[in-house]
Amino acid sequence: MTEAKSNAVITTTNLVSFTGVSRDQRTDILNMLMYADHFAGQIDRRDRWAGWTLHYRKQLQFARCELISRFDHSPTVINNVRELEYLNIGVKGINGTAGLEDLARRSFKAVQLKQFADHFFQFGSGAGAFSRFQIAPCENIGEGTVVIAVCALQVSTETFSGGLFNLDEDREMVVRLEGGLYRFSEQAYSERRDYIRSRLSGVRREKLRLINL
Repeated sequence: MTEAKSNAVITTTNLVSFTGVSRDQRTDILNMLMYADHFAGQIDRRDRWAGWTLHYRKQLQFARCELISRFDHSPTVINNVRELEYLNIGVKGINGTAGLEDLARRSFKAVQLKQFADHFFQFGSGAGAFSRFQIAPCENIGEGTVVIAVCALQVSTETFSGGLFNLDEDREMVVRLEGGLYRFSEQAYSERRDYIRSRLSGVRREKLRLINL
């Protein structure tokens, strides 16, 4: 799929989607998110979730990305796959970003958490985590400005034995969403563009896959 026909990019750890965002803006935003992800990666997000999200947020702000508002939902306990339908993503736009919330929902669906949950509740055993992913829907609001909703996803799973005389297992999934709404300005980012490019020059680039939501 060509870039002109796609509206999203998926990597190992991110799904970044776009509405009305130019090719140059896409490049800058992907570089910025890759920079933040790489340098926040000095902290293991599985063991230190709060520390990782804080460090990631600082990298975005260093890149002159302005934090508009934060969202940090309490962990949601899921006991069956149907309960995922009621999970509130909580991404709200601002004036001029009517499509951001819809783009966030479609991005969240593309992550295929429902398929992961369906497999876990049918066949899963032991404890595990699906904690290295986030979605970042982006909408252009004009004058070189893009609003980005960065939403980090942490999912942990656990099974409980039914007891000595009960072979059935109870399964539990805990979902947590945390992130913020950011204002990306081409003019502000230009102060950091060359620096971020230079820091990424020695970093192994993730393979990008173009998709259409």
